[in-house]
Amino acid sequence: MKRYIGLVMSVAVLGAAIPATQVAAAAPVNNASHLYSLDGWGGIHSVGGSPAMTASAYWPNWDIARGIAVFNDGTGGYTLDGWGGVHRFGSAPAISDGAHAYWPNWDIARAIVMAPWATAAKPAGWTMDAWGGIHAFGGAPAVADSSHAYWPGWDIARGFVVFPDSPAGKVSGYILDGWGGLHPFAGGGAAMPSPVQATAYWPGWDIARSVALVPNTHIGYVLDGWGGLHAFAPSGIVLPKAIADASHAYWGGWDIARSVTTWTAGAGGWVMDGWGGFHAFGGAPTPGGSAYWAGWDIAKSSAGAGSGSSARPAPPPPTSRTLGVPMIRQVYNLSCESAALQMALAYRGINASQTDILNVIGADRRRPVTDASGFHWGNPYTSFVGDVNGSEANYTGYGVYAPPIARAATAFGGSVLFQGEGFAPAEVYKAILAGHPVVTWINYDYAYHAPRFYHAFDGQVVQFGAPWEHAVTAVGVNAGSILINDPLSSPRWISKATFESTYGSFNHMAVVIA
Repeated sequence: MKRYIGLVMSVAVLGAAIPATQVAAAAPVNNASHLYSLDGWGGIHSVGGSPAMTASAYWPNWDIARGIAVFNDGTGGYTLDGWGGVHRFGSAPAISDGAHAYWPNWDIARAIVMAPWATAAKPAGWTMDAWGGIHAFGGAPAVADSSHAYWPGWDIARGFVVFPDSPAGKVSGYILDGWGGLHPFAGGGAAMPSPVQATAYWPGWDIARSVALVPNTHIGYVLDGWGGLHAFAPSGIVLPKAIADASHAYWGGWDIARSVTTWTAGAGGWVMDGWGGFHAFGGAPTPGGSAYWAGWDIAKSSAGAGSGSSARPAPPPPTSRTLGVPMIRQVYNLSCESAALQMALAYRGINASQTDILNVIGADRRRPVTDASGFHWGNPYTSFVGDVNGSEANYTGYGVYAPPIARAATAFGGSVLFQGEGFAPAEVYKAILAGHPVVTWINYDYAYHAPRFYHAFDGQVVQFGAPWEHAVTAVGVNAGSILINDPLSSPRWISKATFESTYGSFNHMAVVIA
């Protein structure tokens, strides 16, 4: 029977100040020049001038990579996938799935750390599962679940550290839980480490993200999701220097910090954010360029020579969301497009009236003409066509399409993520789930009407939908419906099938506001 140990953190009263215990360990090389990030698809990315490493396993479009660890000499190491697979890079030899703990089709592995004595000739280390189990590979000593904190059935273990003085055949260190608790473990007959004295703990809040030791010691830092760094040490040992939030990158209220790596050649280290950015703290040098994915939380873990790291899996994507976009009715007969943009901008705190928007868009107020070559009118891809107080049925006014609406959004300080046609319904739903209102072109009766076409006065072929053309703001979505702020009437939930039909009339035209 595996022993369950609750999330209780041992905190000792600080004793007399004594130097941090220094331990004899194989010294890793300067990891400022052997520093790497791991993305969720398994890609390994050099930071600054670190030598390039090619991943031996890569899963495009699948967020399954969980951890990375590098040998002390910086020549190679291993990545960990969520099923427990250990994959070589650089000088490291291959390790088969059958040679270590492996859970096919179960995203349960969370962290990997190399043994202090590991080399390419004698690779060894441990992986950790989400319940806190530590699993040896490559001849490293086993660690029994019953000997340390273990939470069967609960995805709460976030990382672990191995003491650098652990000799071949023995191991000891600490396991980090999601609440910030640090729990001793040992294997191979090693003595159990002392309980931890720590400076942060968040019971009931899964916000701890990573843990790292100050090189050649048993003391270190816990990283929280906002970027805070919190010192810890075995009881009776002086804590490492406090790292103030104001002294380094910190994102109060935003869970975006993912991994911490300490510098092997001096005080400090680096925090990696979920977009791939590296941020120095303490005396560590500012890192050079690295892979960066602005707006995409895909960077999973970081490691330097002599270190390893972990990552929790991405939460399941949301399936429903309603944005707090204000409902605003159109003030002119045909100002639906401007009203739809006004609502989207208001959601971002930008105050622009429909008249203001129309003035930026401009208007071609000429009446349509029909001649031997056919019907001709203004170009809604460049300006409003006709009189905004006119009538589509009588051809005295029409409307405007995505490019001028996007131009107006930018003029008032808005940020446009997409404008144009071909924006599939699934992309509309995805944008709403990500917090972005979407101006969409539909028909006022919410039915499909096949567009006609004409040559505008400037010669461009224009799709034409009078007297049905309409624009609304899509502001909510759930499993089967989409919430529309309709400037002609009021907010309304309609089925996705209805939306997709009417939205198809104008070739899936949309403007997405960031």
